[in-house]
Amino acid sequence: MQESAVELAICELVELDGDDLYDQMIWIDWRSFESEVIDSFSERLPAEDRLGYTNEETPTAITYRGKAYRNPLTSTPSDRYVTIFSIAEILKPEYHIYTEKESCDGDTHGFFLFTDAEFSELCTEHAAWVKDRLRPLALGIDGFSGFNIPYFGNESHGDPDLAQKFERLHTKMHARHERLLKKITEQLEGKRPFWKFW
Repeated sequence: MQESAVELAICELVELDGDDLYDQMIWIDWRSFESEVIDSFSERLPAEDRLGYTNEETPTAITYRGKAYRNPLTSTPSDRYVTIFSIAEILKPEYHIYTEKESCDGDTHGFFLFTDAEFSELCTEHAAWVKDRLRPLALGIDGFSGFNIPYFGNESHGDPDLAQKFERLHTKMHARHERLLKKITEQLEGKRPFWKFW
């Protein structure tokens, strides 16, 4: 029998809000290492289902129940979601990963990991909470950039020019930053700092 993937009973989880609810989530920052992503999900699994990896620096294989599965990393910032999607595919149908809707607008996203029994209970007894709080993973779409990415079982799904897309995005963001900095500097030129009164 599977242990719970969440720390509380489902009936307690759905009553939480704010920080108490956020404490129950798995938080992944866009700058996280892939090994940190794997460890974060693994910590929520019972001992016999814990995930591992073959190489901490570049975990191109995720281990689960004694078997290694390919994690098709791209050497881009999309690798956080490549790893999340690969984990989701490896763990199904025993486990389900969902994003928390309100957490997906920043540079750190919150996830829930449920056993199949927990998710069935949620859908049956707390359907409104599921609808209000949870978003299914958009497999193959990087939640941070929106780019198409590969993942275990769908290695050919990603954009062939993913690295170039990130380079263009970086260049665009840098140019926007420079324009903003120039605008602020121009507005401040000739004005005394607010702390000088004479």
